[in-house]
Amino acid sequence: MTTGHLFVRGKKMNKKQLVIMWAAIVLCIIMFFVPPEEYVGGRRRHVTNWNQLIAQWFLVGLVASGTIYTFRDKQKNDEKEKEVTEE
Repeated sequence: MTTGHLFVRGKKMNKKQLVIMWAAIVLCIIMFFVPPEEYVGGRRRHVTNWNQLIAQWFLVGLVASGTIYTFRDKQKNDEKEKEVTEE
């Protein structure tokens, strides 16, 4: 394993995938420090809505995973498909 690279199922992630992954991580950290809040009884006291925060994290993870999958190296996959069809 080469240091400094992240792998997905044994394959090195490309630059677009790394950017998406780190953007999702930063977004989740920002959402932790600025969570969704509810006003209790019209007062200034804030209560964190943990259910909504967890749902937001799940949605960010789902979108990031789909985007990372979409930005996989299609050129390598096309070469593999050509090899299979040529055989």
